[in-house]
Amino acid sequence: MEPLTSLDASFILAESPGTPMHISSISIYDPSTALEDSAADTPMRFKEIMYRFEQAIYEVPMLRRRLVEVPANMDFPYWIEDPNFDIEFHVRHIALPEPGDWRQFFIQLARLHARQLDMDRPLWEIYVIEGLDHLDGIPPGSFAVVQKVHHAAMDGISVKKMFMALHDTQPIRRERARHTEPLLREQRPGTLSMMVRATGQAAKRPLRLGRTAVRVIESLRRVDRAEKQGEIDAEIVPPRCRFSGETSPYRVVTGASFDREEFMQLRRLLPGITLNDLALSVCGGALRHYLQERGELPDAPLVAQVPVDIRAVAEQQGGGNQISTLNASCGSDIEDPVARLQAVSKSTSAGKKRLQAMGASLIPEAIEAMGPQITKALYNLIYNSASAGLLGKIMPESPNLVFSNMPGPVDPVYFCGAELIWGTGLGPIMPNNGLFIAVSSIRDKMIYGVTACREMLPDPERFQHCLEKSYEETRQALRQHATQEKTRGRRGRRKTQGPAGK
Repeated sequence: MEPLTSLDASFILAESPGTPMHISSISIYDPSTALEDSAADTPMRFKEIMYRFEQAIYEVPMLRRRLVEVPANMDFPYWIEDPNFDIEFHVRHIALPEPGDWRQFFIQLARLHARQLDMDRPLWEIYVIEGLDHLDGIPPGSFAVVQKVHHAAMDGISVKKMFMALHDTQPIRRERARHTEPLLREQRPGTLSMMVRATGQAAKRPLRLGRTAVRVIESLRRVDRAEKQGEIDAEIVPPRCRFSGETSPYRVVTGASFDREEFMQLRRLLPGITLNDLALSVCGGALRHYLQERGELPDAPLVAQVPVDIRAVAEQQGGGNQISTLNASCGSDIEDPVARLQAVSKSTSAGKKRLQAMGASLIPEAIEAMGPQITKALYNLIYNSASAGLLGKIMPESPNLVFSNMPGPVDPVYFCGAELIWGTGLGPIMPNNGLFIAVSSIRDKMIYGVTACREMLPDPERFQHCLEKSYEETRQALRQHATQEKTRGRRGRRKTQGPAGK
């Protein structure tokens, strides 16, 4: 039995039927690359994929652990080894109807992602999807694997580690080391023992809360001092837009792919720009087009909440959540793509400095100090639309979207011999924030995965077009800017050298 950390538990406490707190990883594979050790040419079967996940539960312990919640939220939940683990419940096989195009694929992803995980089982599900015969840019006969994992169990970095544990660097369909030892199975702990422990933890919380309050006050003073001294910018304030406010339980999904090498080249055309800055700026341009078409573009820039991995070097192999967040402008108020990118870069840099000044570990410490009952009550207050007006007066406006960078493999990787050719991620929608955008790098592609509340983004295909339009404008503007800078540099050298021959 292992207790959840306060940050992991916060995702359980935030769970509701309309706001499931899981993340999804979508991968598309080309099975034509699969090779046999022998001369036999047998097609890949679903049971082969099932077997791979059945063996993975030995390598990734979180896959076989289930949740145990303490009565009345007296304490944070526990993980135990599931006494009734059933691999066939977790790995499922479906197919798209004809013609099996991108629109049908995204609709299916939205349906799968919108459904809650079974909280009485280990918090993950796998869907193998066949019938992908008319996806532009994808070979016919390819299949997809959708991995749904609760955010309480894993963050994006942890999911990536699990992903790599399932893959090979060669397209050989060979059997891995076979695990035959019986799984450890734990019975649910008794209510009395949990309540005794919960009472002991509750007795410590007043002191923890006092210490955390002191830390919060010190952090606020440190940030205020840094603002007054000009070391960090004032905190950016999100404007109201269609992605703000109460969200529905219904989801839409879309995506857009771009050339990764070209993306990298564009990033190098402007000094000091990171890949994440460029990806967020393209997103800001897409939001600008989308809202402008509807006459809803705010004068202030939309604000993105950006997850930040805070793992220390010694914790890189750890699971669970070890993240914090920073807020950054996506530059939606700026028409010129170069100026927008520079503004985004400045804002992300300021967000990192503010996070450093505040202290990245402050949020999990605060959740630990408040305990599960107060944390759950805060989430219930946020979910209650009747209290939205009151909260708007006493709490800062929520960011307009979540923007996450999920780096994938650059070199070829294979799943049961099938080559990974496309992939992205989907994230949870919060009750007051209806848009989640993830950017993944897979081989030669940069792929945007968009998850949104269906009522806030009723036309996901249109937003996909806005992403493509924003990228093209950014590409042209950066190349033109680089050419102009080279021309200015040559002119400057000529002036310094003087007339020819002198």
